[in-house]
Amino acid sequence: MSKKTPSLSTPSTAQDDALMGRQLTEQYKLATSGMQQVVIFGAMMMRLRELHPEMTQRGGDRKSKSNVDNDRLTLAKWLEKYAPEVKRPTALRFLHVTEAICEDYAQIVGAKTAKLISLPDLVTTPAKQLPKGCEEKQLSLFEYINGTSQKSWLDRFSPESPQKRGSSSRGNDKPRAKTAAELKQDAANELTILLNTFDAWFVAGHHTRIDPDLRTTADAALEAARKKLQSVK
Repeated sequence: MSKKTPSLSTPSTAQDDALMGRQLTEQYKLATSGMQQVVIFGAMMMRLRELHPEMTQRGGDRKSKSNVDNDRLTLAKWLEKYAPEVKRPTALRFLHVTEAICEDYAQIVGAKTAKLISLPDLVTTPAKQLPKGCEEKQLSLFEYINGTSQKSWLDRFSPESPQKRGSSSRGNDKPRAKTAAELKQDAANELTILLNTFDAWFVAGHHTRIDPDLRTTADAALEAARKKLQSVK
C-alpha cells in the first residue's frame, strides 16, 4: 500500500520558503526508502525551480565564486538557508531522475491523464484531493516507478551536467555515438520496463476494469517498443 502523499505548499514569501524548506527536508529523509519518495522529492524540486526561475540561470544551481553573482539566488544558497540538511548533489540527482520519468509520463498514465494533470501535481497531491479518475493513475505511476531504479532513468535521460555543457560550448567536443549493441540494449531495456509496468497493473487488478485510454496507450507503447527493438540491427 502506498505511503501518504504529502501536500506541497506554494511558497511566495520568505516565511513560505521556510515552510517549503522544512517539507523538502522531511521528504529528503524519506527518499532513501524507495523510488516513490525520490520522485515526490524530485517533484518538489521542480516546483521550487518554477517558483525561483533565477536558479535555472547559468550558475544558478551551484555555488558561485564571482563577486558579480554574490546577490543571485542559487540552489546552494536556498538550501543552505532553508534546508541545510539536504545535500545539493543528491537533491539534483533526485531532480534529474524525476525529469527523466517525465519523459515517459504520458506512456505510463495515458495521454488523457497527462494532459489533465502534470507529474509534479499527481505525485504531490493527496489521493483524495485528485481529480476524478486520477487516484488510480497515481497508484499506477507509483507501482511502475517502484519497479525501476534511479540509475536506469539517469542512464536513459539524465541531462548533461553544467560542466559538460560548458566544455561543449568552449570546444568541439561531441557526444559519442552509441554502438549498435548499446542501441539494441536500450531498446530491450525500454521493452522490459514496459512489460514490468503491465505486470504491475495486472497485480493491481487494472486488467479487470474497462479503461480504454489505458489499454490504447499500453498497446501502442508496447508495439512501438517492439518495433524499435526489431529495427536495431
